[in-house]
Amino acid sequence: QARDSPTWKTPLRLHCAMGCSSSRSAPPAEETVDETADETMAELQTFALMKNAPGCTGMFWRANPVNGKKGSNDNWPRDGAQLKGIVHEVKGARWLECKEVKQHGGSWKACQKDQWMPFRYSQYYLQEA
Repeated sequence: QARDSPTWKTPLRLHCAMGCSSSRSAPPAEETVDETADETMAELQTFALMKNAPGCTGMFWRANPVNGKKGSNDNWPRDGAQLKGIVHEVKGARWLECKEVKQHGGSWKACQKDQWMPFRYSQYYLQEA
């Protein structure tokens, strides 16, 4: 689909991390991501994984909200982690396509393909770092 379609909007770069696992159904198959986009043109931004209530100790990676593909849950963001990535808007919700993660007190590590984070889930949210 074109990037200006209602399903897929021009990406912004952001960093995010969130905690707790959730089962979500895959989006309809007719939605696709424009994988030909030139990501080198976008500037990555950094976000901190924050929470406003007690609970889990982090958030597992989520599947691509457009095509349902999911990378592994290796190195999932724990409380206090920072994320770098590309921000997308899908069906009115903001998502971060994560490119790097830095656990609290650690160093930056590359993310695998299809490791995504919503900007808000339960008590977790992403805040610009």
